Amino acid sequence: MNAAVVFDNLGPYHIARLKAVSHFCRLTAVQCGRTSTEYAWQTSSAPPFPTFTLNEGGPGGDLSLPEFKTRLELSLTTAAPDVVFVPGWSTREALLSLVWCIKNRVPVVTMSASTPWDEERTIVKEMLKRKILRISSSALCAGTPQKHYLVTLGLSEDRIFFGYDSVDNEFFASESAKWKNRATALSAEPAQGLSDSQPIDQSAPYFLTVSRFVAKKNLLRLIKAFAEYRKSGESTHSEAQTARTRRPWDLVLVGNGELYGEIADEAHLLGIEVVEHAPWEVSGYEESLRTQENAGITDFPAGHARTRPRLFLPGFRQIDELPRFYSSAGAFVLPSTTEQWGLVVNEAMASGLPVLVSNRCGCSKDLVVEGENGFTFDPFDIEELAMLLTRVSSDQTDLRGFGSESVRIISEWGPDRFARGFEDAAKIAIKAPRKNKVPLMAVVLRILAEMQSSKSQ
Repeated sequence: MNAAVVFDNLGPYHIARLKAVSHFCRLTAVQCGRTSTEYAWQTSSAPPFPTFTLNEGGPGGDLSLPEFKTRLELSLTTAAPDVVFVPGWSTREALLSLVWCIKNRVPVVTMSASTPWDEERTIVKEMLKRKILRISSSALCAGTPQKHYLVTLGLSEDRIFFGYDSVDNEFFASESAKWKNRATALSAEPAQGLSDSQPIDQSAPYFLTVSRFVAKKNLLRLIKAFAEYRKSGESTHSEAQTARTRRPWDLVLVGNGELYGEIADEAHLLGIEVVEHAPWEVSGYEESLRTQENAGITDFPAGHARTRPRLFLPGFRQIDELPRFYSSAGAFVLPSTTEQWGLVVNEAMASGLPVLVSNRCGCSKDLVVEGENGFTFDPFDIEELAMLLTRVSSDQTDLRGFGSESVRIISEWGPDRFARGFEDAAKIAIKAPRKNKVPLMAVVLRILAEMQSSKSQ
């Protein structure tokens, strides 16, 4: 089988998935640009499969529509695939790939992470999606909500397969374990300032979020909930007052974006100290924690607030750096108001963390088992989230047990599952009757691609 897959940019996630696919078929990847307009990904080596890049000098969006179309068509024609995997139905690479498939009568597999709630839906848009989806012979989707959505759009349930959104579980598990083991081995040594050899203090976990700093990630509400969590520890009237709690946790937000300044300002207004580094990059941070640990201060009544709450903003970090953050976190939080899936939840679970995930995230239905590996919450309810922060960081929660359950659950959602779904979807598409050429639909798709290009400029 000769398959082609189209993506905007081949980031680490895509390469891990496609590497698994390349073991059983002749795979060609087409990426629109050498870089992504949204993510500052860096890849250390070339993908282990043939790859065409439409714009070697930057993102695909920098190309004019005619040039983009010419290069895309040439790449697909050169690859001569038996089946093409197309990312959704709204980007110009998806729309123009569909045009090429119609023209050449090559079967299409739609890759989708869309849910019914992730964007505003209108009757006209949904009707148009149904017509576009008729071009596809099968689909590879992220999970249960995504499958249900494709069914509502008219695709037969037996032609939809799981596995689209996966990460390299083995990488995150092994690298996080290395950092944990390193910290354990070096925990008796004193901190020596800024050094990669400096251990992470495992007795000082924190809440961790990894995301872009944009509105839909809901970070401002997370900060408010964090402030409420720390404040509740000081209140003698808090519901948590009856429980013994672990040392108060800090908050670490890994990422960057347009709301960086607003996030820092909000933290300052709430009395939260902002530190523009990772915890282990701050000289004396771990030393002060160890001093209190040695003094016998290991467990606190809920009313005892030992230190001023801190928000760490270490900026965007490449994938190779993320396991260190996961290894020393106490729990992972994804508070998005809308999210098609949420791959960072996969990463956190593979690293053995409990997870708190907004019920507006597409992964929450499949990856979070309430009270076993984490909890879901209403992203607009600050009090509910603050309560969960208190619950997870207290002795009420078996962090090790929750983390082990996360590892068990996510083991079923790795690159191998993507490869199985890819193969099954491809076989179904190739065996299906070839779609007839639909010249009018090709014209419609070209018009939509032009409209999409105009909006992005």
